[in-house]
Amino acid sequence: ELYAHYPALLATLQQRGFCVAVDTGWPPAGWSDALRLQIASWLADCDWLLLNEVEALGLAGAELLEQSGKQLSARLSGRGGCVIKCGAEGARLWSAASVQFAAAQPVTVVDTIGAGDSFNAGFLTALLYQHSSHTALRWGIDVASQAISSSPRRYPSWQQLQLSNEVR
Repeated sequence: ELYAHYPALLATLQQRGFCVAVDTGWPPAGWSDALRLQIASWLADCDWLLLNEVEALGLAGAELLEQSGKQLSARLSGRGGCVIKCGAEGARLWSAASVQFAAAQPVTVVDTIGAGDSFNAGFLTALLYQHSSHTALRWGIDVASQAISSSPRRYPSWQQLQLSNEVR
């Protein structure tokens, strides 16, 4: 089981100066107290936690999204935050410094498979290029929105992302 090795791996990555982002996905057996405890043991070595609403509520063991975001953010390294992807509504981010929200524009949905991974790609690309966390939320939403509304699947170009950043 890979979970057993995560604490050592994540601690090593942090010690070497890497920025660590994790998307847990939905565990096949669901969220047990034992799994929540196991993940809690390595969250302090994570900078960014990227979850959807159901994953956030399940991992936090909470009933409210606000409660989940605050609770999970407080367990992280303090260098990033907890991002909760909210589908058609957009995305929210809880960090030590602030709570942010970015709305999604309406799109015609063709296929939602991979929407979360598409969001993560846009979000992390913005961070890689040292944009603000709010810009990262926007890029994540833009990439996911174009992906789920196209067939064959399309993604925004680098130029489109840069332009969207200048317009906002």
